[in-house]
Amino acid sequence: MPLEHGLYKIYYGPDGSREVGRYPIEDLSLLPKQVYALDDGVRSAAPWVVEKNSDGNSNTLRALGAKTGTDGRGGYIVALLIEEMGTVGHWVLTERPQHGSHVFTIEDSSSGNAWVGVEEDGRTRIHVKPLQDSNNPSHESLFRFVRVDQE
Repeated sequence: MPLEHGLYKIYYGPDGSREVGRYPIEDLSLLPKQVYALDDGVRSAAPWVVEKNSDGNSNTLRALGAKTGTDGRGGYIVALLIEEMGTVGHWVLTERPQHGSHVFTIEDSSSGNAWVGVEEDGRTRIHVKPLQDSNNPSHESLFRFVRVDQE
């Protein structure tokens, strides 16, 4: 079932327990801000906004008010404080009920590449990469959406 427009928390990991978001402590520049699977016990500062785009198929995902997209320097998912500093994503949310309730892959509407958690320097950064098996995606590319008013 497609997600409705609204406020959501996004979770990552084999057990779906790690919140996804911008790190609570960021530099004060207007540079794009990384999106992470936050460490255990770390909470996102605000819920995500899921907005249905006019094409009826894709969504805009906002982290702390900023549209998400790619940085153009390695496929990192970032929150674009200034949209011209990256490529705004139009994300297709594909439900994966075989992996649990409200579990989705998040795929780029133009390339089909998906959000994937990648361990780097002790943190899990979210990248956009090709799905290895689109029929049965690995847990690194699965995200659970929980509507804030239904927590």
